[in-house]
Amino acid sequence: ISTNNCRPFNFQVGDNLGWLYELKEKGIDPNIRAAVLEPKSKGPCRFGQYSVILRNFFDENGFTSVPVIDPNDDEDYTNLPLSYSDSIKLSKLFYRGAFCSDILYDALLRSRPYEKERGSAETVYDDLRNELYVLVEKEASTKRLTEFMQKAEKRFEILVDHSRKRKPIVVMNGEIFVRCHPDANQDSIKLLERYGLEVRLNMFSQWLDYINKFNIFINKELKDFKGLFSSLLKKRFMQRVISRLYGPFADFLQGRAPHDPQHSIDTVQNEYIFEKRVEGESPLSIGEVYMLLKGDLRDICGIYHVGPFGCMQETVATSKIQALIQQHRREEKTINKRIAPFMDAVFGESELPNLEAEIAAFAEKCYLKKELQ
Repeated sequence: ISTNNCRPFNFQVGDNLGWLYELKEKGIDPNIRAAVLEPKSKGPCRFGQYSVILRNFFDENGFTSVPVIDPNDDEDYTNLPLSYSDSIKLSKLFYRGAFCSDILYDALLRSRPYEKERGSAETVYDDLRNELYVLVEKEASTKRLTEFMQKAEKRFEILVDHSRKRKPIVVMNGEIFVRCHPDANQDSIKLLERYGLEVRLNMFSQWLDYINKFNIFINKELKDFKGLFSSLLKKRFMQRVISRLYGPFADFLQGRAPHDPQHSIDTVQNEYIFEKRVEGESPLSIGEVYMLLKGDLRDICGIYHVGPFGCMQETVATSKIQALIQQHRREEKTINKRIAPFMDAVFGESELPNLEAEIAAFAEKCYLKKELQ
């Protein structure tokens, strides 16, 4: 792997090979017991080729029988190598598990800056995450997972010192892998917390929501009624799951509710800022920053945007976002509306030596924004 590779792909190779070798050291034959899920997408992003190149690395390391399962985003990740009924069953279980995992992580980020005992939030989170893995392996129903989430909320609730004043909440968005993998972003969330911020990470399930709604839009345009019906059914299922599984945490996660990605994208489309047919994370990031500038994200004091060096999507997003921020500052008359805390962190092969200093300055702006709101 050279420095010319996409940074997320470097981690994909290392993480997956590390996992397969770890299984082998435990006496588990990966060629019999293991499979790797590596979704892909169409278009110019190198992400669409990850599964192909990963196959080569597996073969070179003797994992020739480990399947790389690569469902495509333009089919709403439903094209699994299974029968139709098994594919639907697995897709439902996967979404329930992924959404529960996202909520638990969000609860960790809500708890950790205010925990009564240092380290208690991570201990509880690790316990609950392992319990969730067992439930998913047992194919737990939505009802069973709802009961689990009710218990999980109570465990997080008692960790928090509610007498402490809420800190400025910042959104961490950008390229999905870099933002969700702590080692890929120099553990940015803990750095942000060190400087007195509460972080809301744009979770993996937000991407699934975006892909589903985008496919509904495209299928309507193409008059693909079969695809449209499938995506609408999936949307209905996802909404029902979100309502039931998020419900137990609604009060605890007040001010941290995930934003509807389609709403922000439609807003920038309708106001001729960006074309939503340009798929990927750039319209999501641009839309979210624009909503912040308009004052529609009332609980959010700043946006921390991350991406890998050389990423086309994030280069487009950053360029457009900087232009929007400059225009906003020129046009706004009042100081409190002119302040729009935004930080862009681009991660490559070498660590960013000034990252902590930049985060410290960003945190000061977020506190000022909160005071003026």
